Amino acid sequence: MQGGGGESGLRGQALEDYVLDRVKHFAVVFAQELVPGITQQQLDLAFSRALYSISAQETSGHAQLQLKFNHSCRFLGCVSQDCMLCKNNPHKTCGSGDNFDEAYADNQVLRARCEADVYVDLINHVSGDICSAAGVEVQLSVIDGDAYNDAAPDPLTTVMELHASDDGVPLLQCYGPNRALHAGTVVVPLQGGRAKLPEAFITDKNDTFHFGGGATTGHFRLLALAMRRDELGNPVPVEGVAPAVSNAFVVKTQRALNDYRKSAYPHYRDELTRLRYIGAITATRLKDARAWLGRDVPLECVDSVQSLKQLLEYVDTNRQVEDKLLA
Repeated sequence: MQGGGGESGLRGQALEDYVLDRVKHFAVVFAQELVPGITQQQLDLAFSRALYSISAQETSGHAQLQLKFNHSCRFLGCVSQDCMLCKNNPHKTCGSGDNFDEAYADNQVLRARCEADVYVDLINHVSGDICSAAGVEVQLSVIDGDAYNDAAPDPLTTVMELHASDDGVPLLQCYGPNRALHAGTVVVPLQGGRAKLPEAFITDKNDTFHFGGGATTGHFRLLALAMRRDELGNPVPVEGVAPAVSNAFVVKTQRALNDYRKSAYPHYRDELTRLRYIGAITATRLKDARAWLGRDVPLECVDSVQSLKQLLEYVDTNRQVEDKLLA
């Protein structure tokens, strides 16, 4: 007796899942023969990268959909140096594609630099429209930000997911419910072609997180993959949907982040220590600028961004003072 179309579809999906499972089993045994001592985590990473790469190659000739990170910026200041209205506004709009901040503290919720929530959109990259897709979920994970190369012929081959440390601690977690089956991943459903990132956070710093036998990385990135559940509830990649990869960022302790996070567009009344590369020692010296740089310096105390600008304008015409300042 022949089954209906829906039943045939289920049998076809079950067969595909079975074949994929057997291919993975063969790949694991083959890799262990080639590289004795290879860890299970390394095997999983390599198999995932190969699967994503093949999926992208199979759909490269078609009008693909793609996932894309997005947010509605809360800042209003433009970045034009000629704009008198925004010149002294430290809250500049986020750059195109800068949907994440450049630095976070460990266990800090991942949001945009302007503190806006980040979304993942399913986009038709031909029309630019958001597309709905029933049953599609977004799987989030952290990847090695230095290894990823978007200029490579196939950027997906440079993706190295970082699910857990060598000590087994999941790297990416979230507050609240999480439908992920694998540690170190977060899964959210697409609703109307859009998924709001949950309160996801990274549990370790990029320079102390160890993977693959003690390796570290200078940066993290966030990877978003389109997934569907098979008949057993396991997530499988959706063909024809390109993943989203975030801009690179670092993760530090809260104390280190406070020292690192200094505004790129400071207000003219800000204290000197709000500027990058000016620490407490330099700020203390500049409070008695004449004692440090000479009696001819026009400012006795340099303690703000505005007074520092005036000092630098004077330094541009006086090489001796410049040498003392840079010594």
